[in-house]
Amino acid sequence: MSAIILALFILSWFTFLFSIKSAYWYVFILEAILWFITSFYAINVLVYGLDFQEVLISKFYFHPLSIKIDKLTAMFILLINFTSLTSYSYARKYLEPYQNHKPKFSFILHYFNFFLLNFTMLMVVMLQDAIGFLLVWELMSLSSFMLVIFESEKPEIVKAGVKYLVQMHFGYLFIVAGFVLVYANTGDFSFEGIKTFAINTNNIFEIPNSFWLFLLFFMGFGTKAGFFPLHTWLPIAHPAAPSHISGLMSGIMIKMGIYGLIRVLFNLPELSFSIGLFMFFIAILTGVFGIMSAVVQNDLKKLLAYSSIENIGVIGIGIGVGVLGEVYQQPIVAALGWIGALLHIVNHSFFKSLLFYCAGSVYTKTHTRDINSLGGLIKKMPFTAFAFIIGAIAISGMPPFNGFVSEFLIYNGLFNGIKEVSLDLPLLMLFGILGLALIGGLALFTFTKAFGMVFLGTARTLQAAHATEIPTSMRFAKVLAIFWIVAISLLPLYFYKFITSIIQERFPTIDFQSLPIANSLYWVGSLALILIVGFITFYTIRKWILKNKAVTFGSTWGCGYQFANPVTNQYTATSYASNFKRIAEPVFIDVSDTISYNANEIFPKQRAYKSSTKDKLESMVIMPFANSLVLLVKKLTILQTGKIQNYIVYPLIFMILILVLTILKMI
Repeated sequence: MSAIILALFILSWFTFLFSIKSAYWYVFILEAILWFITSFYAINVLVYGLDFQEVLISKFYFHPLSIKIDKLTAMFILLINFTSLTSYSYARKYLEPYQNHKPKFSFILHYFNFFLLNFTMLMVVMLQDAIGFLLVWELMSLSSFMLVIFESEKPEIVKAGVKYLVQMHFGYLFIVAGFVLVYANTGDFSFEGIKTFAINTNNIFEIPNSFWLFLLFFMGFGTKAGFFPLHTWLPIAHPAAPSHISGLMSGIMIKMGIYGLIRVLFNLPELSFSIGLFMFFIAILTGVFGIMSAVVQNDLKKLLAYSSIENIGVIGIGIGVGVLGEVYQQPIVAALGWIGALLHIVNHSFFKSLLFYCAGSVYTKTHTRDINSLGGLIKKMPFTAFAFIIGAIAISGMPPFNGFVSEFLIYNGLFNGIKEVSLDLPLLMLFGILGLALIGGLALFTFTKAFGMVFLGTARTLQAAHATEIPTSMRFAKVLAIFWIVAISLLPLYFYKFITSIIQERFPTIDFQSLPIANSLYWVGSLALILIVGFITFYTIRKWILKNKAVTFGSTWGCGYQFANPVTNQYTATSYASNFKRIAEPVFIDVSDTISYNANEIFPKQRAYKSSTKDKLESMVIMPFANSLVLLVKKLTILQTGKIQNYIVYPLIFMILILVLTILKMI
């Protein structure tokens, strides 16, 4: 396996020798071999329960570099490969219109970096050694940066990409610091070293040093995942990237941060209450903030990006329940939290990539992401509308689709925690229930708005009115995602068994198949089948009844007002969320235009109006710091005089300074 993986990496560099079309298929062949070989070993690990380990490079920094596949890694390998498959298959037709104005090299570089991102994500979950891990983590950030700035001719795209890259390196420093602390404590520079990390409370706060170690890793991995307040890159980079890359990044790449956190938590010799409490509350805050921000967005891809933050919060709540359950020695509570979190990772990779592919389809045919400029697309793009509504129901946690299953498991963990005899755990679980319920309600509101404003009503612009359905080849990615969304919905018990096999070693005393939740999941699947079959039956009967009847379409009644148009005579995304905006003002900055009317204007003149919001944290904290840093760098340019004698003086001054400090024994 190792030899094949290394050979594929070397062969990927030959991509630059091909034409655009040939390069696409060449990389596809390399990807297919990579998907097959890694998935084969991952499935073997899951089926037979035996970890796979092999030396990748015999001498890497004076010691062998090995890859290891356990059940957790195997799950992520399958998700990485599946999402990469759907993303790459969607990319071919999506990128085709760009060939009219972009050079050949841009496409070939894009395909190469796509392979590199897929390759590095697989290496991230397979490598345990810190040096190798940090190397591929950095390559993952660089390759994804190159994918984000595909439209580099646009200054705003490059700016978004740079912001993304800077924040990735900010998180990278904390990951390095975490491994250095592990090495200082154990002498082992790897994830395995965390297992022997010596835990003590010899600090002024009486908090176990395992919490400070976890906090370092959280700052690093949490930045990649998009936890609040480390999230600000996500709603910038996703709208900037091509839609298939947005689907790949949101569907699986941000989960590399979740993988890192889970790997750290699984390796810690002892979980503390402070870790569980921190994870639990930061996750609730992330989920609520993410979905509150999503509600007020008018950019479809930005809305989906903020909903990714919300779903990271939901996953984090499950992890928090898992940690708190272990701390309070409530294995059922802990197990349900972990199962719900892991299954939601799986579910989110399917429905979020599906939604981004749908957003990409809308953009391809209308050339806009502004929800206020859309409408009526269900008549023009019925398949895209059908796929979007499935993704919207799933991401809202509503039956009969897969998002409901994972949130149902997390809710069960929370409700089981309420049964605990002590006072503090039930109170925490009650807070979690309220937080998760609030997130779910606002998610339903958000995607009612998104689907209604984009696909229902009447087209608000000529682009929307003249839209057509996407090519058949672009539907393949959506069909694959829909298949697994429905499969998990109908067969939740099988996926429950799949997830429990991953955490069985952590809870050896629990017989997962005999738990009441297993029987509940059987009924969840049965009811999902009834709902889906019922809908199909109702739709078929309706089509049969209307088959021989004329269906007419007319303009919506304007309440007697004869000068109405599609924009003024129906809700817009802005007006739909206007009441919520007043409630959610603490979360964002409203930069919408204001419009005033004169008292004598019976028929108001045409006015231009733009509605948008800014992330308050980014505007008030991150950007002032970044702008100050840029200003400082500009001031330092005074050193760049262009005179060679000055450049000779600089190192001379530096050497003199080092000599003086050495004599004074200050270094």
